[in-house]
Amino acid sequence: MQFGCLLPTLGAAATRDHMTSFAMRMEEIGFDALFVSDHVVVPWEIRPVYKGTKDGKFPWSPTDNVLEPLAALAFVAAVTKRVKLGTSVLVLPNRHPILVAKLLSTIDHLSGGRVVMAAGVGWMEEEITLMGNPFHRRGAWANEAIRLMRTLWMEERAAFDGTFFKVPPVGFAPKPVNKTIPIWIGGYSDGSFRRVAALGDGWHASNVTFESLEKGIATIKDECRKIGRRFEDLTFSIRARMSFHPTDTTSKVMFVGDRDQIITNLKRLKTMGVSLVLFEPQYPKYEEWVNAHEELATKVMPHVR
Repeated sequence: MQFGCLLPTLGAAATRDHMTSFAMRMEEIGFDALFVSDHVVVPWEIRPVYKGTKDGKFPWSPTDNVLEPLAALAFVAAVTKRVKLGTSVLVLPNRHPILVAKLLSTIDHLSGGRVVMAAGVGWMEEEITLMGNPFHRRGAWANEAIRLMRTLWMEERAAFDGTFFKVPPVGFAPKPVNKTIPIWIGGYSDGSFRRVAALGDGWHASNVTFESLEKGIATIKDECRKIGRRFEDLTFSIRARMSFHPTDTTSKVMFVGDRDQIITNLKRLKTMGVSLVLFEPQYPKYEEWVNAHEELATKVMPHVR
C-alpha cells in the first residue's frame, strides 16, 4: 500500500516556504505522493449542498488562499525527486482539456514521469458556469475531454472530432514520459462508475464509508464486466480525513482513533483492494497538521505497507 498527503495550498498555510519545506519533508519521511485540491473561485453564495461536511456548508471562505493546483504541482516538482504528483480531484469543466493536457504533460516531462490525475466533473454549479461550460451536460463534456486528452498524449498526429471539441491534426509535445498519464476518476454516482470502467485507470474515492467503498468497487466491477474490460487493471485509491483524537470539525472524518485503530482500518482497506490512501488530517493549525503526517509516517505507515 502507498500513501499520499495534500500539499498546503489552502488558507494561511499556502506560502512558498510551507510548500517547499512540506513537500521535501514528506518525500524524505516516506510518503509516496503529493496531491493538490482544486477550485478556481469560491462564490460568496453557493446554492448546492456540499456533501463533504455534516452541515452541508462549504468549508472554505471566499477570502481564503486557494492556490491553482497545476501551478502548485509544477512548483513542488522542482524541489522533489521521487514522489508522485497528483490532483485530488481536478475539476475537469474548470479548464479547457487541451490546456490541461499540455500543463500535465509538461509537468510530467520535467518531473520524470511522476504525474497522476484524479479527475471529476465537479459539483459547484456557480463555478462551472462561470468558467463557461454546461453544468447539466458536464458528464458528457468530461467524457469527451478525457478522450481528447488521451488522443493528444498518445497520437503523433492528433485529431479529434466530437460534440464539444473539434481539433484538426495538430502536433502536441512533449508527450508524457510513459506515453500517457494515469487518470483516476473521482465521484460516487452511476455516471462516475461508468466513467471509471470506460475511460479511467482507476477510481479515486473521497471520504466514503467502508460500506460505500465496497459497494462502489462492486459496481465498477460489474460495469467492467458489461463492457468487457479487465477489472484487475484498475487502481483503487481513497482520500480519507483522519485524526488521532476526537475532533469537533464539521467535516466527515473516516479515521478517528489511536494509531492501532487507524492501522486496523488501513489493513481493511488493503484487503478491499485499495492501493493508495491520501491522508487529510483534521488539524486547524499548520504545525499540528505537519506533526500528524510525521506520526503517520513513523508509527502507522510501516505497519501497513
